Amino acid sequence: MYPSLMVNNISAETVLCKCCPDSHLRIPELNYNICEKRIGVVPKALKLVVDKRLKYKRLKEKVIDPKLKDMYDNRQIALKWILITCFGYLGYRNAKFGTVDGHIGVCAFGRDAFLRAEGSRCYME
Repeated sequence: MYPSLMVNNISAETVLCKCCPDSHLRIPELNYNICEKRIGVVPKALKLVVDKRLKYKRLKEKVIDPKLKDMYDNRQIALKWILITCFGYLGYRNAKFGTVDGHIGVCAFGRDAFLRAEGSRCYME
């Protein structure tokens, strides 16, 4: 889920950008702005991997041959681990393309999604 959230333009150069302080794209809870004028390096790079993983997951469900099913599953698992590593790298302090603000922003979007999915429960219990 987190890499899919990162594709929504969370990158070092797009979170808290100077060109869009009044952006309508905001990180929940934090109210950080997200750039509306450009797509970041991280979302551009991850979109390809996220799309490819979804393709392999769909192919796995469609095929009957157990060898092909296994091959597609192994490929989507490998891509999943690449994506998990990218999420962790986003918050790494020496990351070239990451930012701690972006990392906590992805976590905030995740919390927001879980709370909305939960429905009627209160945010603070």
